Amino acid sequence: MKNEPGNEALTGLEIIILTAFLCIFIYLCASIVFGAVMPDIFSKNKNAQNSAESPGGIIGFATDETAEILIRDGTCYGAQNKGGVFEGVELIPKEPVSANLGACTIPLRLSFGKQISINLEDTVILFRLNSDSQNTEELKYSDLRPLPKSSWTIADKSGLIPLASADSDNILEPNEIFTILVYPKFNVAPYQKFSVDFTPKSLNPLNIAFTVPPQIISQRIVELNM
Repeated sequence: MKNEPGNEALTGLEIIILTAFLCIFIYLCASIVFGAVMPDIFSKNKNAQNSAESPGGIIGFATDETAEILIRDGTCYGAQNKGGVFEGVELIPKEPVSANLGACTIPLRLSFGKQISINLEDTVILFRLNSDSQNTEELKYSDLRPLPKSSWTIADKSGLIPLASADSDNILEPNEIFTILVYPKFNVAPYQKFSVDFTPKSLNPLNIAFTVPPQIISQRIVELNM
């Protein structure tokens, strides 16, 4: 019995799709396991567009990507300082101010091809208000829930390659993305600037600066445009 032409075309399309996914999977594995060179095109393009984007949310700019080892990956979010669950983490401020920003999340990963792991518990994380050294605090890691003020935690862990997940430890490895939730003591008002510094042990800092948009007054969670 002959196969109908339509069935042959469908089978061929499926083979092409499966082959494409297999090639992507092999390439990602090679770049992570063997240190193959994969230019971080998307991150560089994001940084080049930072000053050109419209202020629809908090605008962030990565001023130093830790010698291309620790970099931001994905969408960042900010939340009103009114408490509740944010990115799966319960927050209870002592003095809620819903018109101000009280916490933010930043997803981090290692640059492709960098065979190094970073213990985030050894990483110094600083929160700086208005780029002022007098309004700077070092945040401490905490796994307590509710999360206390002046601390940070890992809100989410995920894998970079298909069908792979992150380990349960707090060591950021080449195939993982950790979403860091920053919960400072400061309330950040609309239009105010703040920055977050990540300094892994023996490495240069990653600094990301933000400006709080007026939308934080009416929206509990704001997408941070990069």
